[in-house]
Amino acid sequence: MHACRSLHGAASTFPRTPIKDLMTVPRVDVATPDTTTTATVYGWVKTIRRQKNLSFITINDGSAFKSLQVVCDASSIPAASLADVSVGSSVTVTGAVTHAPKSGQVEVHAQSVTVLGTSDPAAYPLSKKFHSLEFVREHLHLRPRTNTFGALTRVRNALRFTLGTTPSFFGRPAYLTVSGQLHAEMYASALSKVYTFGPTFRAENSNTSRHLSEFWMVEPEMAFAGLSECMASAQGAVQHSIQHALATCPDDLAFFQEQQQAKESTPKKSAQSTNLLSIDLKTEHERYLAETYVGGPVFVTDYPAALKAFYMRQNDVADPDRATVAGMDLLVPAVGELVGGSVREERLEVLEAKMRASGVDPNGLQWYLDLRRFGTVPHAGWGLGFERLVLFVTGMENIRDAIAVPRYPGACRH
Repeated sequence: MHACRSLHGAASTFPRTPIKDLMTVPRVDVATPDTTTTATVYGWVKTIRRQKNLSFITINDGSAFKSLQVVCDASSIPAASLADVSVGSSVTVTGAVTHAPKSGQVEVHAQSVTVLGTSDPAAYPLSKKFHSLEFVREHLHLRPRTNTFGALTRVRNALRFTLGTTPSFFGRPAYLTVSGQLHAEMYASALSKVYTFGPTFRAENSNTSRHLSEFWMVEPEMAFAGLSECMASAQGAVQHSIQHALATCPDDLAFFQEQQQAKESTPKKSAQSTNLLSIDLKTEHERYLAETYVGGPVFVTDYPAALKAFYMRQNDVADPDRATVAGMDLLVPAVGELVGGSVREERLEVLEAKMRASGVDPNGLQWYLDLRRFGTVPHAGWGLGFERLVLFVTGMENIRDAIAVPRYPGACRH
């Protein structure tokens, strides 16, 4: 899910100012009418306090972490006109943009308040100030209104914006399932550098805080590339995405930092080990390496060939019992594997032999083998689970909270 942007210049049916834009209005002398800014805002009511002559409403439209305080003076906004204003209701407010005398925070002194949609306070499930993540998960359709998931969605959007979307090519819907890697290799074999980004489906019965049955994945493929280029590309993409999120969502990330109160770790220098592991890494192993052994993100490379897929390039080693592949995983604290990639096997005979050894019928993938038959090149690629990136950046603990509508084994209600 990502924010939408207007693509045309037609007049808006709802002329409004996003609350985020009001936060940058410079402070002026409220007593000088010529310098006062008037704005119309739309949003959902977060809180309301009623006093004898004044009412204070805080509203949020999702554009910023901070909500906007609306001050309603009984002389211009009668209390009766606010009878339907309650937590969860949607309103539009027009008024003068000012700054609170003590805090200096931007607020609007209302000239008009219109209720667009009412909300029954007795039935609205998010009326309290705090709810557990387990409770909010039972109300997926409303949880974007909470501070946590509003912030998470804006961070997700900032990270998503750096990746872009592949434009329509075929002119009709086309669907990929477990991975778009093999098809991306097809285009990398002609265009050198390509990527896919879209939903991915896994029918694995993995009931963990790190797995979903449906998630989003970005998968670049690069011709004329080896393992070093593969790792540099993955590291650069992750760093750029995080830098963009820091610049775009400072308030949201400050909120997550306060929530997490994470301990800082001091990354150690890069180390290299030649020990050959005969078992695959589990999540607890991955987290130990990133959190304890290194104290930060770390690449693990050259896995035993028997543990990895047929398409990974086999390294040239003298002892076949110690065969490894030119693969890599980027492990990060709290998450484990964030990126997985490899150099692809470009040698036709070796690839065919590995397919047969893995139980894959070469006859069903002749088009894939043709890429090796006709102008094969060294090439590499990687895949990044987008929801895991959201977990890493926000500090959330369960991947089911990193996607709008989580689908996992036994759960597909929405």
